[in-house]
Amino acid sequence: KNPTAAESVLRDALKRKPGDARVLAELGMALAAGGKSAEAVTAFDEAIKADPRQASAYNGKGVVLDTEGKHSQAQAAY
Repeated sequence: KNPTAAESVLRDALKRKPGDARVLAELGMALAAGGKSAEAVTAFDEAIKADPRQASAYNGKGVVLDTEGKHSQAQAAY
């Protein structure tokens, strides 16, 4: 419910588990909820790179891009 608090907790988790795809995807969600779209897309991309099976990262990236009106990029992300 508090994107800033969630972002802080997730960044701390990444210090303990760098490159954890699940944590990166959750960070992307928190960043998106906090209005940090560009940072969210970066986190989703990092999650996908870390684990291409991380479905929530593709979905989250698609939602952010769709919200920004980048529909063709969103469709590719989904």
